[in-house]
This record gives sequence, structure tokens and C-alpha cells, in this order.
Amino acid sequence: MYHDTKRESFIYVGVEEGKDLLPCDGKTSDPYVVVTLPTSNPNQTLTQKSKVHKKTLTPSFAEHVHSYGITKGMLTPDYDPEITIDVFDWNQIQKHKFMGRVVIPLSKFVPHAKEHVDWYTLGPRKDKKKDKFSGSLKIGIQFHDPTIPEDELAAIKDRMKLAKQKINTLWIEFQEKKDKTSGEISSPDELMNLLEQSGILIAVMDRWSRKMADLDRRTHEAFIKDPNFRKFLGSTWFRCLDSDNSGKLSWNELIMGMNMLLEGNSEEMCRMVFRSQDLDKSGGMSHDEAVKNAELTAVLFRMGFSLGLELQKVEMKKAGLSETDFDGILNAITGLWDTFDLAKMEADLLFKYCDKDKDGVITEDEYVAFETNPTERAKRDAEIAEKMKPALAHLEQEVIKETEKLITRLISRASR
Repeated sequence: MYHDTKRESFIYVGVEEGKDLLPCDGKTSDPYVVVTLPTSNPNQTLTQKSKVHKKTLTPSFAEHVHSYGITKGMLTPDYDPEITIDVFDWNQIQKHKFMGRVVIPLSKFVPHAKEHVDWYTLGPRKDKKKDKFSGSLKIGIQFHDPTIPEDELAAIKDRMKLAKQKINTLWIEFQEKKDKTSGEISSPDELMNLLEQSGILIAVMDRWSRKMADLDRRTHEAFIKDPNFRKFLGSTWFRCLDSDNSGKLSWNELIMGMNMLLEGNSEEMCRMVFRSQDLDKSGGMSHDEAVKNAELTAVLFRMGFSLGLELQKVEMKKAGLSETDFDGILNAITGLWDTFDLAKMEADLLFKYCDKDKDGVITEDEYVAFETNPTERAKRDAEIAEKMKPALAHLEQEVIKETEKLITRLISRASR
């Protein structure tokens, strides 16, 4: 079975060599070791036997064993599992002779630490007072537990709606992706990779946009792979998660932000959206910022249209079409934003309904009050629909023209 040793907890034991072992066959022995490790099931252990090393008291065992799944959180005052290494002298006919034992409590080792290598003196078994033993073993041990430490979890759990499993997954990926000097996520690209590796990127996309939630998985994956969309989404989320405006994301900023994005109520989601649209991080949205945010609608529409065509490449090829055949229609649609200045119209209406004190800046509270008021939103949407009528009538004519051109091109190709 494949195990991801970066993201999965494990105990590693490497029995490297022995020295001054007990001679059982005259002046020498045929030693081998039996390594017994705890597992994630307190009622089970994992046992591995090394090969026999003939006629030596200084064997090079080089025996390496991993036990997966046990975490620091499983250890309690009543349960402190032990690592046990027994040395035996091999005999072809007689019973194999005990040569010594090393017992090491797992609680001695700090999770996340690097391998600890030391010499351990062999001793007797607890219930065998007459055991003969001698020498020592060079043993390397690592207790790797990437799960979130209990003190870290305790510090945030009262504020969390996220399930512990998701918190733990995010913690593991954060440890993997963070800058080793600052201990923080330093770029939008790293944030996107972290969310993707955590397996929650699509879930976050769904929560962020109701329109995204309606898309199928194939379209989701196309959006995620598109470099321009990844850059836009990464920058947007990074900006709204970076609460102290440091240009980096701490663990606390990441987990609190993800808690709001994935489990937050409508008000919390509105606050996250506002922070992503507060482009200069001033705490308020200016009219210019509202226009720039509205202009992104055209950019995202073009991006989505292009990705839709990309997904239909095979069918388009069968019909004798290419992506460039739709440039005219796409330009007619996205050109509306310039022809009718739709971004300014949208920004004007946002300010009409949000900027209650008319000071030229929309605050976070003003934005949230509007977005969580269905009556006010319905009024705004009705005004948008009315103001869009001339643009949509123009679009209808332009699409008809471009469609006629496309049909003409197809007929021309068919006649060649």
C-alpha cells in the first residue's frame, strides 16, 4: 500500500547495528532482531523480523520499519505504547536464544521532530529474571505526526464550524506549503495549491459563487486549470484572507478565513466578498473600485465562454468549427461593457443602494446591510434589468449578424 509520508502520521524505527552482543555459540552468535511497533489500533501491534547475521557480535542489521496511522492525540496517561526490539540467536534445531531487549515508550519522542539516533543498552524481559543479555543497539526513531497539535486545535475550536478532519487537512498542507522562514503562505499561487492539495478548492469555489455551484465537475476542473482564472481567484481570496494586510497568510488567517468561506452564514460570506472587492485594503469601497470590480464581470465572462468552447473542441471539429469562429459573437457580448458602460452603471446602482450616508465610500457594514436585504436587492436588480434593455436589444442584433457571418463561412467551407 502506498503511504504519503509527508501527510500521513507514522512511527519509523531503524535498527542499524549492534555491538558487544551476547555470545551464544561459543565466542559468537547468529543474531537477528524482531521489531514490534504500536499501531493505530491499541489492540494490535506490527512485528517485523530481520534476516539472520551469521557468526558475529557486531551485526549491521539495517532493518527499517514503519507503522502508519498512530498520532500524538491517541497517547494518554493510560495508554503510552512502546517500541520493542528483541535480539535472538538463530539455531537450526534448538530453540532460538534470547539475547536482550530494548523497550522505548513512544511518549519520549516529539511529533514532527527529525529522526533521533542513539545507542540503547539491551536488557532482560520483564517476566524473565534469568534472561542473559549483553551489548547495545544503534537505533534511529522518528515519530512523525503531521496532524494539528492539540494545543493549536484547542486555541481555535470554539470559533470553528469546520469539521476537525478539514482543519487537520488544512494544517498538514499549511505546514507543507508555508515559507520556512516566515512560517506563512507568501503568494496567491501557494494558496491555490494548498486548497487544491487539501481537496477543498471546488467546495470553496461553490460557496464563493452561486453560479460556480451550478457547474459540473468537468467545467470546474477546466476553470481550475486555466492559469488566468487561477491567478484571478488566488489573488481575490488571498486579498480577503490577508486580514492584517501583511502580504502573507498566517495559519490563523487561513483557518479563520476558510471557516467563513466554507461554513459561514450569509452575512459572513458578504463580509468576505466585500474584503475581496476592497482593492486598496482601506476598509471602504470607492466608486473607482466598484467600477473595476464590475469590469471583472466581462473578463470572467470571456474566460468562461472560452473555456466552454475548449470543452466542446471535439464536437466543434466534427461540425467544421474552431474557437476563432465564435470570436465575433464573443466580442459582441463582452463589447457591451464598453459600448454601454455597464461597469459604471452597475457601480452607480451599487452606490445608490449601499452608500446610505452619501459620503462617496461604501463601508463593509453598508455593503452587508444591502446584500442581506432581499427587498433592497430586488429593487436594485429590477433597475439593472430595466437599464439593460437597450444593451440586450443591441446585443440581439449583433449576435444575429455574427451568426449569419458564421453560417456563411460554414457554407463556403462546405462548397470547397
